[in-house]
Amino acid sequence: MKKQILLFFALFFVLGASAQTALGLKAGLNGSRLYTKDDKTPKTLLRTDVGLVCNFTYTKPVSFQMEVNYSRKGAKLITDDKLTYGYLEVPLLLKVAGGKEKLKVFGLLGPYIAAPLKEEYISGDNKTTASATENSVVDGNAVVEKIDVGFHLGGGVTYKLGPGRVLLEIRYCQGFGENFIDDSFNTSVFQVNTGYLFTFGD
Repeated sequence: MKKQILLFFALFFVLGASAQTALGLKAGLNGSRLYTKDDKTPKTLLRTDVGLVCNFTYTKPVSFQMEVNYSRKGAKLITDDKLTYGYLEVPLLLKVAGGKEKLKVFGLLGPYIAAPLKEEYISGDNKTTASATENSVVDGNAVVEKIDVGFHLGGGVTYKLGPGRVLLEIRYCQGFGENFIDDSFNTSVFQVNTGYLFTFGD
């Protein structure tokens, strides 16, 4: 994992030297749900996400955006227990923006792939955590989340402030992991994110 993070920072450095590039951080809250085709009963659970953003324009007003996010996706089970997975998530997004120089409005859409790093299970006052590669902390069986594949759809605004732009966005993220990998969940997430992007070559 450390090698991937270092590689992403290296990519930030290379792209940051080119024109019309934005590099930054974002974080926010999400309402998430984990479910399968046979069990759609889990309720939405409030969790957090944080990410690194790299956006570069290939023709205005269209740009391409890469991200590396740590997104906590969970669900409140019918027993009121809470199950959460911490995902390393990589979206590849197409972004379309418009508006004036100071205030811009944008929409984005694209696929993502995510792998769980950590599993957390809360039952009453008891919290159990484990690596997602271990056996399930829920009941000791080898039923663990393996991967999540899906898409992001969202929009928001950026406001020019200082050397970059303040970001505010809303996203819907739908995962179809169950369709691709055995023992995986489908995910459904609504996100509200804020952040700051340093811009180069504006």
